Amino acid sequence: MRRHCGVCMVSLLELEPRPVPVRRIGAAHASLDAIHGLARKCRTPKQFKRLLTQVHSLIPYRALVCAWGYPRAYRLRNILSIGYPKPFLRWYFTVGMLRRDPVFAEWLRTREPFVWSDVAHRFSRQIDPEFVRKMREYHLQYSLCGGTIETRDHELGCYIALVLDSEEECRFHVKYFGDLLPSLTHAFERSYPRGRLTEREGVVLELRAKGHHVKAIADLLDISPRTVKMHVEAIKEKLYTDDLVNAVVIALKLGMIE
Repeated sequence: MRRHCGVCMVSLLELEPRPVPVRRIGAAHASLDAIHGLARKCRTPKQFKRLLTQVHSLIPYRALVCAWGYPRAYRLRNILSIGYPKPFLRWYFTVGMLRRDPVFAEWLRTREPFVWSDVAHRFSRQIDPEFVRKMREYHLQYSLCGGTIETRDHELGCYIALVLDSEEECRFHVKYFGDLLPSLTHAFERSYPRGRLTEREGVVLELRAKGHHVKAIADLLDISPRTVKMHVEAIKEKLYTDDLVNAVVIALKLGMIE
């Protein structure tokens, strides 16, 4: 690895935690109890997004990503992104970073909420410098990360990352974030119970992965080529890419298709 070159060392050293003055950042406009209560009622995407509005009044995030699936097997069934940079998600999933991310691995080990920059600094010798560079490029290094894993349900789990504006804000809000995680993750799973891809989209993508083109897929599924193209566009949108081959790669790496 090029861990010791000048550019990489600067990137890694900049992750070192700085002393943070203890002070309140903004006023909390929603109580934890109110958010927990709203989360228990979540059953639809619309209700979950309303819940996120209340979370934002307590933790002023500027972007978030939620994912559920089987994290220990590195299989994600659904992903929700609000304000998260699409090019970063495309890169992260395309290169299979989920399996190589020591920060994600640390969450799997501890299952505790954390500030991304803190854990990245602790694992600075293992973390891919390109990963660090991209986190900084897209201003994602100040993130609160965490989730839940249900061991009784085949290790079904949910992971959430909230992007804030500073390390100071992350440190102040990490306890709130930890308190909210069980409610948020369960609300997300209930509100988005199906996979990211519909059953038909999954079949279309699997056929494309096997080398079939639009006309052949249409004939096999007894649908029109136009309908196949509509499915293809939906697949690309859902997997954060403009390229169908890239969509196949992402879906394979996330275990959405086989």
